[in-house]
Amino acid sequence: MNNKLFFYVYLFLVAFLSINVFKHISQGAPPADYLIYAIIALTFLGLINNDLIELFYGKSSLIISTIFDIIIYIGIFILSIFAMKYAENTLDTILYFLFIIISVLMIVVTIVKYRRNSIAKP
Repeated sequence: MNNKLFFYVYLFLVAFLSINVFKHISQGAPPADYLIYAIIALTFLGLINNDLIELFYGKSSLIISTIFDIIIYIGIFILSIFAMKYAENTLDTILYFLFIIISVLMIVVTIVKYRRNSIAKP
């Protein structure tokens, strides 16, 4: 399977969702209308973070990708907590709660992956 194809699809989705978020913000829409778009865009950005660093930096750096991954997942965590305040029904609350759990798990996985790779490379 070609990973570059998924990279460009995810990049398009991140751009599309980001434009949608900025459109809602500029029109003065309430945060409940665009917070889910921002959370999903950050999730896709977390998926393609390593490829973006390799594209702009020239090579993949373990510490830089780890820092950016953790920042993105902390952003998802904070936005999900903020979005729970605006949740209008039970499904929204469950969805934001799942994003909180997933972001915490991904932070732990990122730290474990960094520690394993840094120990393997003396």
